[in-house]
Amino acid sequence: MRKLSIPLVIIVGLAIASSAFAAASLKVGDKAPAIKVRTWVKGGPISKLEPGKIYVVEFWATWCGPCKQSIPHLTELAKKYKDKVTFIGVSIWERGDVPSFVKSMGDKMDYNVATDADDYMANNWMAAAGERGIPAAFVVGKDGKIQWIGHLMGDLDKVLGQIVAGKYDCAAYAAERAKEQAAEQKRVEVRTEVEGLIKQNKPKEALDKLDKYIAQDADFEMDVVPLKVQLLYQTDEAAGYAYVRKMGEGPFKDNPNALTWLASSIVDEGRKLKAPDYALAVSLGTRAVELSKAQDAYILNRMADIYDRKGDVDKAIESQESAVKVASSDKEWPKEAVDELKARLQELKDKKK
Repeated sequence: MRKLSIPLVIIVGLAIASSAFAAASLKVGDKAPAIKVRTWVKGGPISKLEPGKIYVVEFWATWCGPCKQSIPHLTELAKKYKDKVTFIGVSIWERGDVPSFVKSMGDKMDYNVATDADDYMANNWMAAAGERGIPAAFVVGKDGKIQWIGHLMGDLDKVLGQIVAGKYDCAAYAAERAKEQAAEQKRVEVRTEVEGLIKQNKPKEALDKLDKYIAQDADFEMDVVPLKVQLLYQTDEAAGYAYVRKMGEGPFKDNPNALTWLASSIVDEGRKLKAPDYALAVSLGTRAVELSKAQDAYILNRMADIYDRKGDVDKAIESQESAVKVASSDKEWPKEAVDELKARLQELKDKKK
């Protein structure tokens, strides 16, 4: 079966770098690194961070779904704090055409935009601060020091208001962030231990260690759902389906990307499950299609695969035809990806002959 060569959308709302960064050396309260970019695609140039001015330096990429969703919000903030805060969006970890993307966004992306220069910004800002996911934003105060680091859809608006008004407590936030980073470091250690047990072919021990830590740090579970699903399928398939149902009807019930991943995990041939719960996969996938209003070609394509694995070729063809139609009318879908969808559709139709 042909599989669409598009990376799975991340279910936690951030696009994550492939490799883990070392412990943070750049902290809140430190002097901000220099601005070194290759090209100013929109606005600029900004050669340095000038004393007496407030800056938001945001990191994104053309391929990052969460980034695309947050760009209009950043534009709104740029308008709200016009003449008070300078906004800079720097594309990192890039594999797309930044100028074309920025042009296609038009007024929705209305602030200074640049591309990274030989990973300088990615290394000296993101990696140095221990940040692995995008979009991410850094706020630099009038003193040239970093005041805040985080997801721009979070507290950025609130923080900017406090900084502009001169009422922001940087020391309190620095202490809070240090505590969060210590917890994150512990999570990395646990994940490393779990992955080590998996390599030793000890899934039960790996699952036990994972569950014991989740009992101490409940928020960690949202970061390791795919890992826990994998281990449950290996040790107790029925428990795996129960867990997938629990997550699909609970924290991920309104997240179409998460639901699609959960549904796809059930029909993934590579897992070699003994009794795939196709009814559950269809239920989760159908919910994802409904939430996306049947306008997400990737989700429709995965839904076709689910129906195909279930043995309902007619439904699979119907879903794949919808995927082709949606992708063909979406300029962001490259021709080769649309061609893959069409080839998959032909494969399904050939099964009917």
